Amino acid sequence: GGGEGAQRRAPDAQYCEACNATVLEAWALAAAHEQRLGDRESAAMEATEAGELCQEARFRSWRFPPPLMVANCRRVLARWGEELEDALAARRPAAAIVAATCGRQGCQEVLAGLGDGPVRPGPSGKYEL
Repeated sequence: GGGEGAQRRAPDAQYCEACNATVLEAWALAAAHEQRLGDRESAAMEATEAGELCQEARFRSWRFPPPLMVANCRRVLARWGEELEDALAARRPAAAIVAATCGRQGCQEVLAGLGDGPVRPGPSGKYEL
């Protein structure tokens, strides 16, 4: 609640961290699945399934507790799952996918305000936002 006068409610930091993390983890997962399956589209489809992607083990290195990240991962997939799958299938760079999804919800500004990135970098080796 609160802040009803704002034109657009800024997304919360936990959601934004999870959005960034979900894209990066999905990106890494799609690459791993592609090596196994030899097919990028199938890999993208598998990598964006909530049961596969939104697992606590994938979110241990990020800023917020894994159970919170998993809940937000599911929110991210509900909102951006199709776009994420299409972008992964097209081999778009992780940073571009983050900008086209989380970034469109105002997450860049939110995460910039949090300071340094996650406890350690995401699978791409750097913090994307």
